[in-house]
Amino acid sequence: MAGSGEPPGVVSHPAVVVRAAEAHLGLASGDLEAEPGFRCRVQADGGDTDVFLARFTNADPPFKTAAAQGGALIDLTQARDLPALELDLLRSAYEAILG
Repeated sequence: MAGSGEPPGVVSHPAVVVRAAEAHLGLASGDLEAEPGFRCRVQADGGDTDVFLARFTNADPPFKTAAAQGGALIDLTQARDLPALELDLLRSAYEAILG
């Protein structure tokens, strides 16, 4: 995703990343909205990657779409067994949303 293969100092715009995520996940354009001001950089798979936060624009999360992509939407309490990197990202997102 964002950051992969880009020269140092080049950052993707969140809207571009969100549109790409919608296409990759089979969502309609506008189903995701970038969370303004959230961006972090993580080191994974031997390189740095920019991470942006997006939210669903509809009140009903797309459970079937997630399942069709081999994923699942889970409750926050179900996340405790995720890998440390994912828990750190989740904590950062939670803090950004709640302030």
